[in-house]
Amino acid sequence: MGEKFKTTDIYSDHRVPWFAKVFTASIVAYAFSPIDLIPDFIPILGYLDEVVLLPFGIMLVEDDTKRCII
Repeated sequence: MGEKFKTTDIYSDHRVPWFAKVFTASIVAYAFSPIDLIPDFIPILGYLDEVVLLPFGIMLVEDDTKRCII
């Protein structure tokens, strides 16, 4: 699989640029935020933004941080 990073590892490592840290914080904030891009009461589309955006954001964060650290 590969090496996994925690968000605390991302924030404590000085090699990770500030924009990757801000993007990580925004992904975590969106995951816990009650405000959605598409409201959940809309059938199917309401939950689709979490199903698509969160894994895509996590994938981008992993790629950016691995590129900076490795």
